[in-house]
Amino acid sequence: MVGATEQVRESWAALKDVFRNRSLRRINLALAGSLVGDSAQFVAFAVLAYDIGGAAMVGAFSVVRYLVAAILGPFVAVLADRFDRRRVMIAADGLRALLTGAAAALVFAG
Repeated sequence: MVGATEQVRESWAALKDVFRNRSLRRINLALAGSLVGDSAQFVAFAVLAYDIGGAAMVGAFSVVRYLVAAILGPFVAVLADRFDRRRVMIAADGLRALLTGAAAALVFAG
């Protein structure tokens, strides 16, 4: 049985190997940026939903958000299989940024 210290050492070694590879480093950093953006977007919309309708609105927003993801997921997966995955990821994040900017403009406009 491998001890906890050995597991941590192996994890650090694997992480170092990933970040030595330029392509893996870039995709992992892009994924981290995407996840941070997704989390920030969710928090911003949850705060807005709470201001509009309280906890029930936050729950409704969350359900709609995940239903849309569940419905669109298979179709986007087909796109990722047919096109360059890097371009699909860039397009998806760009579209999300554009839509988030449009939503922010609507909020600030009242």
